[in-house]
Amino acid sequence: MQIETHGEPLLVADLIAAMKTPGVRTLSQFAEDEIRLPTGPFQGLPFRLDRHPVARLLFNEIDSGRWSRVFITGPNQDGKSLLGFVIPTLYLLFERGETVVMGVPSGDLVADKWRNDLLPAIRASRYREFIPTSGSGSRGGEVTGIEFKNGATLRFMTAGGDDQSRAAFTTPNVIVTETDGFDEIGAKSREGDKFSQLERRLLAFPEGMRRLIAECTVSNETGRTWQEIHHGSCSRIALKCPHCSAWVTPEREHVTGWQAADDEESAVAATRLACPLCGVLWSNEQRIEANAGAVLVHKGQEIDAAGEVTGPRPSTKTLGFRWTVINSVLNPDRLASVGGLEWKAKRAVDEDAAERDLCQSQYARPGVSAKTNLSAVEYMAIMRRVRSGLGRGVCPPGTQLVTVGVDVGKYLLHWVSVAWLNPTTPHVVEYGVQEVPSDSMAEPKAIEIALLGLREELSAGWAVGSQTVRASLHFVDSRYQTDVVRRFCVASGEAYWPTMGFGATQKRIGDFKRETGAKVLGVGEDYSVIQEVDGWQYIEVNADRWKSRLHETLRTPAGQDGGLTLPDSGNHMSYAKHMCAERQVEEFVPNRGMVTRWEQASRQNHYLDATVLAFVAAHLAGLRMPAVEQEQKREEREPGSFLTSHKGRW
Repeated sequence: MQIETHGEPLLVADLIAAMKTPGVRTLSQFAEDEIRLPTGPFQGLPFRLDRHPVARLLFNEIDSGRWSRVFITGPNQDGKSLLGFVIPTLYLLFERGETVVMGVPSGDLVADKWRNDLLPAIRASRYREFIPTSGSGSRGGEVTGIEFKNGATLRFMTAGGDDQSRAAFTTPNVIVTETDGFDEIGAKSREGDKFSQLERRLLAFPEGMRRLIAECTVSNETGRTWQEIHHGSCSRIALKCPHCSAWVTPEREHVTGWQAADDEESAVAATRLACPLCGVLWSNEQRIEANAGAVLVHKGQEIDAAGEVTGPRPSTKTLGFRWTVINSVLNPDRLASVGGLEWKAKRAVDEDAAERDLCQSQYARPGVSAKTNLSAVEYMAIMRRVRSGLGRGVCPPGTQLVTVGVDVGKYLLHWVSVAWLNPTTPHVVEYGVQEVPSDSMAEPKAIEIALLGLREELSAGWAVGSQTVRASLHFVDSRYQTDVVRRFCVASGEAYWPTMGFGATQKRIGDFKRETGAKVLGVGEDYSVIQEVDGWQYIEVNADRWKSRLHETLRTPAGQDGGLTLPDSGNHMSYAKHMCAERQVEEFVPNRGMVTRWEQASRQNHYLDATVLAFVAAHLAGLRMPAVEQEQKREEREPGSFLTSHKGRW
């Protein structure tokens, strides 16, 4: 079998042999030597780095070998998929002859990515002879794994299916497209998020051999792409101003001229880029020329007048690479067109939606929202809130009492024990999970067994110097398998209480229970004790207000009164991320005005819920925490005075 290359016949066997020689080209060399663009305005032409200066910056960083993880985002329809997963995939398969796992969020997208993106690029190259003529990927039908004739394998993995489909395959290369689609945790998954499962396929290989490349349009500020970019190198593209010669990184607010236009066409004609430093407008030709000489600057680095980057690279293996429409030169008129989109967005029926779309699709950053984010807590800061010299399971000297919160789920019980040093200062003594054997028996029985096992574990208590202290109160969430949790609490004695949490979008605490004939036995600070008509009793909690109190302790510096601390052992990443899984927002709601509430950013919020319950239990036991907003005026009874005995509750 022969193929043509530069007019000369080349046997497939010769091509395979050439690929196995030690002189492996860089990604940049491979792209310019081998890639011909299969679609678009440059269809059929060779790929050229100078045509898209962003590609030069990105490929140089990948070729440097400094980064084992690369996260990429950019504007829509500007080559992001080509640069972020098509060319790197072909390079690894055909230049290096290696296996590649490709992560795609859903099975529906696999065939599209193969037939619409990868296959046309391979067919446009000299590697088309490696496409299999039989088996998966050769014709229509489902595509799961493709074995090319050079011996390399491309394996697709999705966020769907069971976890074993990801766990049983190892590879030195993982390339992911539509990265943020993996943020959604499957209901049946018990191994953490799907993206991390994919990344674990690399662990069989040494650090220097692993490659993870992920590309995506930015979804929101808590999405994986945005978080990885900003906690990684957070690199920025610096352009030299043609007027003041300073190196600057323009953003959306520096796209100007369209604001004063009377119509869309005038907005397009008037749109210019202004230097963030001197404010002088650039012509479109100057913008394009500045991008041709662009320089990449990583987090913490500076660039001097001569264009030399100074300062150490950030201590991370993750390259966070982002470009915007300001850096787009494939279509020279694109920035002007975006000026027209800006003008229309300000006049759209749903201005917020139009604004979000512009941010994500053109400026590669999370969309703006009508909501104001009132939370200012990041998980990495929480991880550092340790009490020096105090390991897990040990209470600080001066502990007054310990309370426990338990969040109940189908597969796991998440629990948190909190020691209270004074009325305002919490210390997380220990936290963990209890397995629920719901795979092997009916859920009610599985929950009961897990709760009994957790009760046995917690009964040992925790050390305070040479003494042992046990929890005064255990609050257990009863929203899931309510009857099982309530029966367990009654059988466990007066130290265990079932709870129900409600938020700002629901009716005021206690009020709606009266409508069904239930009794409010007592009202505490944003919680009530409810007795239903059949005798069931539980604690009803205003979850939003108590999450605000908890986050206030996370904003208070560790070491000060009121500042929550963690044990000085482990990195607490899982716990810290759970603490940030919800955020407090303020938004305008028709007929209600400005409303403050908590919204979920991640489904992994179980330690947050459990810690909140431990806080409420401490208040019921007599401790007082400072309010974060003006309290409602109401009569409050003494702590515990409205709690009836477990005996006879049901």
